[in-house]
Amino acid sequence: MTKLLLIVALSALLTISSASVKTDSLDTHNKYRAEVGVANLVWSSSLAEQAQAWAETLAQNGELSYSTGRDNVGESLAYGSSRSNTVTSFVDAWAEEKEDFIEDEIYPACTATGDVEDVKHYTQMVWELTEQVGCGLAINSGKMYYVCNYYPAGNINGQPAYLLDDELPETPTAEPTEPETTEPEQPEYSDPFIVDSLENHNKERAIYGLPALKWSTKLANSAKAYSAVQARTGTTSHSTGRVNVGENLAWGKGKAVNVDFLAGMWLDERKYFIKGKDFPNCSNSGSWHDVAHYTALMWRKTTEVGCGMTQSSSGMNYYVCHYEPRGNTNGQPVF
Repeated sequence: MTKLLLIVALSALLTISSASVKTDSLDTHNKYRAEVGVANLVWSSSLAEQAQAWAETLAQNGELSYSTGRDNVGESLAYGSSRSNTVTSFVDAWAEEKEDFIEDEIYPACTATGDVEDVKHYTQMVWELTEQVGCGLAINSGKMYYVCNYYPAGNINGQPAYLLDDELPETPTAEPTEPETTEPEQPEYSDPFIVDSLENHNKERAIYGLPALKWSTKLANSAKAYSAVQARTGTTSHSTGRVNVGENLAWGKGKAVNVDFLAGMWLDERKYFIKGKDFPNCSNSGSWHDVAHYTALMWRKTTEVGCGMTQSSSGMNYYVCHYEPRGNTNGQPVF
């Protein structure tokens, strides 16, 4: 009898169009993301395959539990009667958690009920730094199991689900330039913050003949988001959940504390740096911590940078720069 039920369940699964799961999942997710002004998710076939496999496992076991072994991949689960539920109704149910969501609080303190379980599906769905989604659907014994996987994972402690309008960094504007036949130059940014951040990095890199870093709005947004977290909480620890993205942190208080001052602290580490040595054995002090900021901004294989700064209510300035691809890889030369 059990075997017969399993065959029936799998036959029901085959009647569900994977194309409709993709379309309904993406459309409904992105509808709710648009409401809060964050970018659309894109569909990931690999995430969808993982989600489908886990949905089938849940359907066969008849229970709801999270998968294990996910590396920076978020996961949301839903189940209910196959007669009364659809992909859209499941995602709509997650969106109803918005009623308990406090948008100007960081995760997990962003729930009006005091229990993050009441908002975690919604926050993952609208998490600004999440870029990809893939979902799967399976049916067994009249029950429908729906799984969505997200990359990069959201719901990171100490970070906001998304930035509010008054926290967003200015969008850089590029001055028009004449067509070039050689390698294109950096856009000419009008934002002094971007100009100062790039100059502090690229002047030093030019000394050693390293390619100039390019400004990344995506990295700037993530750096700004974490600087806002630091300003709210006072934390000086590194953010979590970054994939192949390096991070430099600096902070200080006073009228003289600006980009030049804070980035200058990283550049001062050059006095400990030993050129030609692999990381982490490139510090004459014997501690790689004394050169880690400098080596991150000088790493030859790093091509992009984005920075953000937020001042706390007490006047402390938190400056964050994110780098991609990340540097400071053990056993490799800085340049």
